[in-house]
Amino acid sequence: MKKFIINIVLYLFSTGMVYAQNNLPGGNLNGSTIILTCSDSCVPLSVKVPHLKAGTDYKVIEIPYAPFPYFVEGGTEDYRTYTTQRFSLAFSLPFNFCFYGQKYNQAVIGSIGIISFDASLSGLSCPLYSNYQLPLPPNSNLVPRAAIMGMYSNLSPARFLQNEDTTLCTSPFDRKIQWRVEGTAPKRKFIVSYYKIGSFGNDSSATYISPCFFTPNTFQIVLHETSGLIDVHIGNRTCLPVHFYGNAILGIQDWSRAKSVTAPGKNSTLWTAHHESYRFIPSDSASRFLGAEILDMAGNSLAFADTATSLPGLLDLQFQNICPGPTLTKYIIKTRFLTCQAAEEFITLDTINVVRKYHLPATASVVPATCGNNSGSISIIVTDSLGVPPYQYAINGGSLQNSNTFTGLYAGSYPVLVVDSRGCDTAFTVSVNGNATLSHTLFVKNAFVLQLTIPALLLLRLLRVLARIFQRLQGLAGLIPIVAMGQLFLITLLPVLILTTSPMLLLAPVLEAM
Repeated sequence: MKKFIINIVLYLFSTGMVYAQNNLPGGNLNGSTIILTCSDSCVPLSVKVPHLKAGTDYKVIEIPYAPFPYFVEGGTEDYRTYTTQRFSLAFSLPFNFCFYGQKYNQAVIGSIGIISFDASLSGLSCPLYSNYQLPLPPNSNLVPRAAIMGMYSNLSPARFLQNEDTTLCTSPFDRKIQWRVEGTAPKRKFIVSYYKIGSFGNDSSATYISPCFFTPNTFQIVLHETSGLIDVHIGNRTCLPVHFYGNAILGIQDWSRAKSVTAPGKNSTLWTAHHESYRFIPSDSASRFLGAEILDMAGNSLAFADTATSLPGLLDLQFQNICPGPTLTKYIIKTRFLTCQAAEEFITLDTINVVRKYHLPATASVVPATCGNNSGSISIIVTDSLGVPPYQYAINGGSLQNSNTFTGLYAGSYPVLVVDSRGCDTAFTVSVNGNATLSHTLFVKNAFVLQLTIPALLLLRLLRVLARIFQRLQGLAGLIPIVAMGQLFLITLLPVLILTTSPMLLLAPVLEAM
């Protein structure tokens, strides 16, 4: 038995239960998310993957809208497909494709949103099934055999339609019907794109422009090698054709025209869609799944998968007792399937990233720094009961400490990290503001005034004596004589006015008036 090993990267963002659609060969990861709360340490890690079975029947599921580029430089086109209701010439597929239990290597592309594996339709007219208003399966030879219908409807890819008395604009100038192959074996993708394709309709406004000219149809069909998956991406279908009631089919049918599967509500009905995607998964009773295990990045096996089915077309893989780290942990999920021919085994090695996205909610109280000094501080408080004490704290990328308070800080921004006993953490930035205003208290201490009453006859003599004294005391005691109304007042400059400030003391001498 041959084996194919396929490496694919998946991204899963953390959560307590894990929902993941594994990216099997030719598939894509479909936006799955893992949530791990701080109360989770070791958890069952689960992923959902397409459950590949024998391809004689199919299940259809809706997937996130993620098309490939609708056109590329060098893609293949056939001018016949730009004629209304016409098939391209038959061409060889880049790989054998399993479809409804058969293996096909040729196909034709229809101008009205259909692919057929019936090479005998090469270059022929492409019948418009919606003329008959019948849903699939038709059990009629009116519909092409072995067909994939992305938007099987009354499309008009021609830029102009010549009516009896006028030329009608239908598709924009930049419209394209193009196909190509991407990737390498055994995980190649065959991509068929219909880009800005108009719908057939009458010119009811006499402007010679189809009513759907400004809202054309865009969609894509993707065939996946090895897995046999079929994806249909609808970019836009918002304007319906006027003729034949605007019905359209999004589905598949087998060679015998007896079996078919369609997307819900899209089986020859009036429907609109914008950014919708669907996946058709081979889903007969015989499973092609062989086994799965989860590995660390060194390749060591951690657990084998338990399997279950909770949704049609998907397989649940659960790995018990997986213990991701506090931030990012990578694992490899190794899955083994048989190819659609059931003769070869292929292995997927899918790298997943488990990220602990849930953090410990925390707040911080701040004391501002004053006048350029390192007088600021930060105190951190964890506000969530999911964390497990004791907590440790760090700022500026420094070492963790047990105290939740950081002092001696200048004004600025400080990255803060909080970690609980199991490594669950949170990180945020705290700003310490600067305060340029001095806080102060003003008071006068021990001020006094000396007041003397002197008879007028003695005043002149006393003044002469005091003048000599003041000459000696000037600048020392700070005494100032004032004579008014026969009285002498001596006022001292000492003691002083004391100005108390934070964080320093300033002394300022003042003159105290009476």
